[in-house]
Amino acid sequence: MARRGRAATLPAMSEAEPRRAPSDRALAITGAAAGAFVLAFTLYWTLFPLTPATPLEGRFADNVILALELARTADDVRAVLGAPGDPAHAALRDAVDRLNLADFAYLVAYAALLACAALLGARTVDRRLAALAPLAVLAALADVAENVVLLSLTASDADLAALLPWLWASTYVKWELLAVVTFALGLAHGRAGGWRRLSALAGAAALASGLALPFAPALAAPLLALAFAPVWGTALWDLAVVLRRRAPAR
Repeated sequence: MARRGRAATLPAMSEAEPRRAPSDRALAITGAAAGAFVLAFTLYWTLFPLTPATPLEGRFADNVILALELARTADDVRAVLGAPGDPAHAALRDAVDRLNLADFAYLVAYAALLACAALLGARTVDRRLAALAPLAVLAALADVAENVVLLSLTASDADLAALLPWLWASTYVKWELLAVVTFALGLAHGRAGGWRRLSALAGAAALASGLALPFAPALAAPLLALAFAPVWGTALWDLAVVLRRRAPAR
């Protein structure tokens, strides 16, 4: 039997928003720091390209890593790295290994950037954007698998025929998931209008390039990588804007 007297009171639901603000800031700090690393690594990757064993003649925008990631045959791998164990290209294989080892940090950074941007966007633009966070993490996990295979490809006793199916699977999962996440974030940016419509256009280009990737990888891969820049840059900008806001008074 219920007792008479004053009813217990619960905290007002309106208090939830102030409590959530520090979480927004934590996401912004994490995402912005990750985005700064992504930017620095991308600049390094772009400004200091590797030279393949055989000239790519414009294919994959002459990028060794893109050509290796999307190699379909053993001949494709040898064209990039030279024959397994060939001492003439040992320095190239060592440089590729170093870059792929550094990529383990890069994949954590881009997953954090995209996931944080998606979670913040879910609170301010469309709650469905939260679904992009696990997709970004899955893309990074596929990138881990890809890196393991790429590090195996440079070994002197690499079994190229056995490794290539694993490379194909992990690479395409990574690229296609990133194309979807980039498209959705760009679409969300475009809702604000103005210069952000450029992000929406870049997101659409990412999706189109992702669809074309299995059929024309040498052309689609550089376009897809290029389409990431405006969308990911806008995401980094939005995270920086959140950081500039004054913390709520307590």
